Amino acid sequence: MALNFITHLIDNETTSPVLNAFETRLGRVDEIPPYTPITSDKSKTAMWESWQAFHEGMPYTQFRQFYSKEQLCDDILELPVTREQFIQVISDRAFLFPEYSSHLAPPEYPTLIAAYFNVHEAVQLFGQEKTEFIQEHGFMPTNELWNEWRLETQHEKILHEAIERRKTYTTRGPQLPLQETLEVSNNPFQVEQVTELEKKLGRLFVAYLNACIDMAYCHDYKLYTQEAYQNAIPWIHAIIANNSNTNVADNAALWVWILFTTFTTKLASGKLKKLVFRLAPSKQMRKDDSPTRQQGTQSMKTKCNIILFDHLLDLLPTADPEYTKFQFYALTQYNRFPHYKTIPAKPYDFSVIEKTMDCVDQLGGLINYHIDHCLMNTPAWLTLAVPSLAPKPLMNSLTALLLHDATIMPTKYRLTDCLRILMDDKGNAETYITAYVHCSTNPEQKTNLLDRMIAENNLHFNASHVFADGDTLNDPNIRQCERFVVEYFLKESVFGRYRSNLREKAKSLFPAEWFLSEHVFSE
Repeated sequence: MALNFITHLIDNETTSPVLNAFETRLGRVDEIPPYTPITSDKSKTAMWESWQAFHEGMPYTQFRQFYSKEQLCDDILELPVTREQFIQVISDRAFLFPEYSSHLAPPEYPTLIAAYFNVHEAVQLFGQEKTEFIQEHGFMPTNELWNEWRLETQHEKILHEAIERRKTYTTRGPQLPLQETLEVSNNPFQVEQVTELEKKLGRLFVAYLNACIDMAYCHDYKLYTQEAYQNAIPWIHAIIANNSNTNVADNAALWVWILFTTFTTKLASGKLKKLVFRLAPSKQMRKDDSPTRQQGTQSMKTKCNIILFDHLLDLLPTADPEYTKFQFYALTQYNRFPHYKTIPAKPYDFSVIEKTMDCVDQLGGLINYHIDHCLMNTPAWLTLAVPSLAPKPLMNSLTALLLHDATIMPTKYRLTDCLRILMDDKGNAETYITAYVHCSTNPEQKTNLLDRMIAENNLHFNASHVFADGDTLNDPNIRQCERFVVEYFLKESVFGRYRSNLREKAKSLFPAEWFLSEHVFSE
């Protein structure tokens, strides 16, 4: 028995979808991996129910929107998608939409397209039972699809938790300690009064100065690194020992962060005589630009400041660290900049990696992260025209050719630079992008378009050096690698538009009062 929502969409089609019914291994290099069906009936049922519930609730107007996530993103501004549905769309990677998920299905079963649009051929190739199975269930669950489903549900769960926290915290308000004035005097104290924690904080301040020197080119700090520890300790002690002030006790990480980042030079040089916190939050909301749009030194100084805060949160933990991070967001409006994976045992290490899904604006950062990563544009998802018959692995060829192109070839001969110049020509670029979108679901048409684009614009790897594993110029995979690079540029241009659509949709689905900055969903 066929799935009702699919047959309804097919019945409403005014033209037959141009889809390749038996293309099931998009970009899976050189051979078909054995995607093993799962054996657990409970897991199968959970996957089918989740998949069917999502699609039955979606306001599709065309079969293509159900089949292709890319087509849905192209049309999403015209569809009455709910916030919950939107969250599912951006949380998904390769489970919900058949255009992607069919490449993780077992090869002994027909694709959904074959089971519905090429029934006779599907029955001949795969048998009546397997064809009807796909018509009834939509897909055969495999271990790989199960992993994608679990990833999607995990992303959803994290997003929902972030939404609930944001609702709570915006209702409660940031309650920044900076809305009050705290005066701290540098009163004399005995050295033995300094605790191990305060010593750690002093060493952290020195580490912060050195990080700013190395990463953000704050060369003036070099004058004070030798004396910074001794000069900072009295002020650190004055803040930490001020337990009578509830604001200080509850927000010690924030107070120390303000001390280190706002009074940096005076603190390090010993010129700080009196400390008065009167940094009321700005009434002007900061535009939420992507970190990539900031100048290098400004961006790196911000990175140092965030890593410093993350270390302080390790050393001075609070009852609700997530709320403290929300206060930090309200104070700094660093927005899309990420937090970092600090290690409590290494409190002076500024060579730490980003938490890509934990931005200062946690909710806005999560939504933007999933918008940026929910469409597939890695080499594994590019069009493989003909499986490589050469003994050399395709990805090895692509890596060698791109390295040669990027490091050895003069700029004017680089394939990537020639492509960038071509795509900057709006007229030519629009022609090729439009043609690519029109044939995006047909691998044969896509290959013909890529070959035509390469020939018309002389887009070739101009390889001229011999690598250890053979002659790059005569690499048997060179033509396919050229297609990969050209398609990546085209696909990324198209995906840029789809991401813009998703961000525009997000503006209407997530209330502005949940965010403390403007333009949360800008490019």
